[in-house]
Formats: sequence, C-alpha cells, structure tokens
Amino acid sequence: MDDQPGIDRKHEADLVKEIGMFSIKTMVTLCSGGFIVILTFLSGISTTSPVAVSVPQIKLALMSLLGGLVFCVITLFASFAISQARLGRDAPSKLDHSNWLLVIQAGPLLLAFVFFVVGVFIALTGMTAK
Repeated sequence: MDDQPGIDRKHEADLVKEIGMFSIKTMVTLCSGGFIVILTFLSGISTTSPVAVSVPQIKLALMSLLGGLVFCVITLFASFAISQARLGRDAPSKLDHSNWLLVIQAGPLLLAFVFFVVGVFIALTGMTAK
C-alpha cells in the first residue's frame, strides 16, 4: 500500500463521504419526522381536545425543524467538498488543509441537531392542558 498513496486517499475520501451521508440521512430523518409528527398531531386536535396549542410556538418549532433540514443540505455540500479535496492529492503534505474541512462538515450537522432539539422543545412547551 505504501507504493500507491492514491489508493489510500481514495479510500479515505470514500470513508469521509460515507460518514457524511450516514449522518445527513440520520438528521434528515429526525428533522422531517419531527415535522410530520407535529403536523399529524395538529390535524387530530379538535375544539373538545384536552390540549391547548400555542400556534406561534408550533410555527416556531416547525421553522426550527426546517432550519435543521437546511443545515443537513449544507452538510451534504461540505461532505462532497471534503471528499473532492482529499481525492485531488496523491501524497499527503505537511500542511494538509483539507482537515479543517472536517469542521465545516461537522459544524452544520451539529447545528442541525441543535435545531432539531430546540424544535422539539418548543413544540412540547407549546402544548398545555386546558
């Protein structure tokens, strides 16, 4: 393997891309699932329901989940950029600037998770007993 550093770089690029895709799929599932759960819950509420819903808070929760989906798309583009940057070099250099791109990939994904948690918290606090 030492004779062919390009193969190691391709494997590394594929690994980064796969990790990125797995994490993106997980967050897209969480954020879109939360969005659907809130909408389904709202469709089942009637005037005789024992639960009161704060419409502004529910709207804010939906916007937060939508923000999480936006950050998932940003993470997708960052993952693609990282894999391309790592694939473009055959031999590692002393100053491998593509490592900081991992922060660009992890940052938006963490923000997507924060938006998901905030959206769920806001949705839960927006529902009270009558």
